[in-house]
Amino acid sequence: MYSPMTGEDKIAMALDIFRRFETCPGEGLPSNVLMVHVIRAGKKERDLRAGLELGTRRRWFEVRSDGFVTLTNLGFDQI
Repeated sequence: MYSPMTGEDKIAMALDIFRRFETCPGEGLPSNVLMVHVIRAGKKERDLRAGLELGTRRRWFEVRSDGFVTLTNLGFDQI
């Protein structure tokens, strides 16, 4: 049975991708790379978008106009 992801689960999913890439504070990943990893893991794109939105509100991520998502110092502290 499918159990919906919580907001914390969604943020953790995004943080895990940055951890796998060994991303440092101030470094970013293209949003399409994040999406590919989510799809390959069998997760939903909308859950990643929600996690990035929640994480942005907490200042863990910065979504740039060029399509990159940057990991902040606060976000790095969560990894």
